[in-house]
Amino acid sequence: MSILAAVVAGIAVVVLLLRSLKIAQLEHYIPGSVVATLRRWFAVIPTNYVILAVAVVLAILGVLFTAPLVASAVLIAACILMVVAPVDLSVRRLELTAKFTRRLIVVTILSVVLLVVLALVLWALPGIWLGISLTVTALVTPLLVDVALIIALPIESAIGEKYATAAAQALRKVNPATIAITGSFGKTTTKEYVATLLQGVKSCVPSPASFNNKAGLSRAVSEKLEPGTEVFVAEMGTYGPGEIAALCRYFPPDVSVFCAVGPVHLERMKTIEGIVAAKSEIFQPGKPAVINVDYSPLAALAERMCADRSVSSEVIRVATTPAAGADITVVTVADGFDIDVRGQHLHAVHEDAQSLDAQNLASALGAILALGIDPATVLHNVGRIARPKNRRVAGTAPGGWVVIDDTFNSNPAGARAATADLRRRTNGTAVVVTPGMVELGSRQDAENEAWIAESIGYVDRLIVVGHTNRRALLAGAKRAGIKATEVARREDAVQMLRSELGEGDGVLYENDLPVHYP
Repeated sequence: MSILAAVVAGIAVVVLLLRSLKIAQLEHYIPGSVVATLRRWFAVIPTNYVILAVAVVLAILGVLFTAPLVASAVLIAACILMVVAPVDLSVRRLELTAKFTRRLIVVTILSVVLLVVLALVLWALPGIWLGISLTVTALVTPLLVDVALIIALPIESAIGEKYATAAAQALRKVNPATIAITGSFGKTTTKEYVATLLQGVKSCVPSPASFNNKAGLSRAVSEKLEPGTEVFVAEMGTYGPGEIAALCRYFPPDVSVFCAVGPVHLERMKTIEGIVAAKSEIFQPGKPAVINVDYSPLAALAERMCADRSVSSEVIRVATTPAAGADITVVTVADGFDIDVRGQHLHAVHEDAQSLDAQNLASALGAILALGIDPATVLHNVGRIARPKNRRVAGTAPGGWVVIDDTFNSNPAGARAATADLRRRTNGTAVVVTPGMVELGSRQDAENEAWIAESIGYVDRLIVVGHTNRRALLAGAKRAGIKATEVARREDAVQMLRSELGEGDGVLYENDLPVHYP
């Protein structure tokens, strides 16, 4: 029986290791992310706390019991419960999205070393047999994978340094003007707007998709930048202080754009002021800065930078309200946009102007002005602007209902804009399918509830996906009198709506969380 207990405990270590490694990969190898993910599951499904508590108690009893048969049975039960909890977070659920890349192999080797060392040290203690050693090791496996992530940081930094240095050399050789764009949201859209506006005016290469960290931008430069490129548009993201400053050392901006600020990533950066400070690292002395002053924290930042020109050579303020006193103002009208550039009144035509983001267009035009290009010379390209993939892209299903794909969005302003767009495009039943917004820190519940509560008149039905924000979304629906349904997966909602929607109806898919979210 003791041999069986050791085998079961060993299997539990392997299963928990695989699950933890895949979570680490999905969380971009951020130290602490494995335990944080498990805590998220425990928080939204309280039953998991009970299962974990019972597993811990059984493991302790297995150590205390002297009768081998009883101790083995108790340890086997403890290991089974460890694998079961959190409920529904299985290796099978994660297997489709995790691959053993070079980086994951490094973390795996480090994790295995830590696990083996711990198991052997425990086994060497008086009165501890192998089954007990492996059971305790299984219990702390997620924590040890987080430790492995910490150990791996300098290794990955050294490897990343090699690629980033090569990319920086390639960038200097081609020598394009570099536009760097940051913001809590809207970075990718603004980047795509800049690239579209410069078509036929300048040879422009934007960083692809959401390649906005050191590895992504290094790859973008190495694979996409060609001789003769005149403008490189680099999206720059951050999870904390110092990251954008490091990016700017490798990919120094000639123009820096701060397009929006909001509660996105509050979970990591804690305050709006912290977000503004971390993203302000994008500004370079002697280079122009473009700031969207529609947001009061950014308006205040622009005022400070105008008073202190050591941060930038010029501050170009952009906005969507004439009262803001900006250098560039963009206002959406029926057939396009009314644009004011330092007193010059312009107009740009777009067949579906309301589907675009005037703020992002203003930021893009600000970047072009900062390059020394007259914005009037690129307005003919406004009509070519399309929404980036998975960001409020509208289409029509075979059954005739409108489908809006906003699955890459997770910010309050974007969610509200998407629900308004749903109502504008729908004359029948308007349905929102969403797991809600994440990474909003202490404001997450309030923001999710408020978004749905304020959707009265825009949304007829809400389908809540998963557990992550279920309580807050349902509370918002109750306040607004919106019919709400719960499903486990977005695919379940898709299948359900195929038989329920018809011509004139519409569905908005707002955000889509990775598989390791509850």
